[in-house]
Amino acid sequence: FVDMNTGAGIAYAPDTEVYGASSFKAPYALYVCEQLVEKGKASLDDVCTVGATYGLDEPHDPNEAYVTRDLISNAITVSDNDSFKVLRNAYDAQGYESWAQSLGVTDALIDPVSYYPTYCARSSARLWCEMLAYLGTGTKTAQWLEGLLEQTSASFIRAALEDEGEDVRVLNKAGWLGGDPAYNSVTDAGIIECDGHTYLMCLMSSMSDGIETELLLEQLASALFAARDALA
Repeated sequence: FVDMNTGAGIAYAPDTEVYGASSFKAPYALYVCEQLVEKGKASLDDVCTVGATYGLDEPHDPNEAYVTRDLISNAITVSDNDSFKVLRNAYDAQGYESWAQSLGVTDALIDPVSYYPTYCARSSARLWCEMLAYLGTGTKTAQWLEGLLEQTSASFIRAALEDEGEDVRVLNKAGWLGGDPAYNSVTDAGIIECDGHTYLMCLMSSMSDGIETELLLEQLASALFAARDALA
């Protein structure tokens, strides 16, 4: 948890790697927008094809047009897994790993079993720092992406702070999965704006998803945010 105005923060076990689940959909969207769309290497209107080996959750018509703009929107706002898988297959080869490594993210970002990487809170923070910088450019694509991050259907951070009565704006992407110790995750990360301050909060856990564990992550978010005066 970092006050981006002062640089002061709180961290615990920031290098412990856990399965990130859908929390990585936002950083991947950042990669596509910042590195490909802004540089003219891709367009939000580009059409992505669906391959037979993609392992999608639902049947998809390979002849249907899957537009990059819609894939990113669905992946972030409603955490659609198939949209994310199509994006990964379409854009990984255009510099995804080298981009992440340039930000100091050296975790195993390509999992041979899952589309979602195992990474640590320090890497999450680096990615969201880059997100904050990119959104600050104010380009048309950056503004569009910012709007999506504010509309996420699930946010443990947003739920926790709003339940506390805080007047905040949260841009985030959460991840959750349960039932498999190797891939358990209750995770959330993003940007918090409150009272003229901008904060970064990255919470990553290997708890199995469920009501009780989601509440635990919300309690952690509340406890960290309550310490913000000390960071000022």
